[in-house]
Amino acid sequence: MKSKRKILWPEKPKTLGEHLKRKRLMSGLLQKEVALKLGVCKQTYMEWEKDKYSPSIQHWPQLIAFLGYTPYPKPRSLGGYILDWRRQEGLTLKELSQTVGIDPGTLTLIETDNYTKVDVRVEGAITRLKERFGLA
Repeated sequence: MKSKRKILWPEKPKTLGEHLKRKRLMSGLLQKEVALKLGVCKQTYMEWEKDKYSPSIQHWPQLIAFLGYTPYPKPRSLGGYILDWRRQEGLTLKELSQTVGIDPGTLTLIETDNYTKVDVRVEGAITRLKERFGLA
């Protein structure tokens, strides 16, 4: 007689892969079924679940929808809010930089909390972003 294998999942997931695995197992889904829901191949999904690769920004809206939450702590800085927003919306740096009117390199510096230069045009964009997140 075969014994049923107990399926374990991370109780307190820390990485995206652990969050994905926990949700998948708790939902009783196979990796290929989740991959289909997310619009990627099984191999890509497996690599995300194993934390081997990170998903591109365009896949984040589907990941967040599948999980039902954002798998990272609440942002603490403007840069964190920008990255969180880009993940939720699936926006590339280029797309967001065009929207706010600053170049992608500068936006990267802001997103990583490394922007120190004072530029009136950029400061205006930063002010608009802070207002968007209620940080102004």
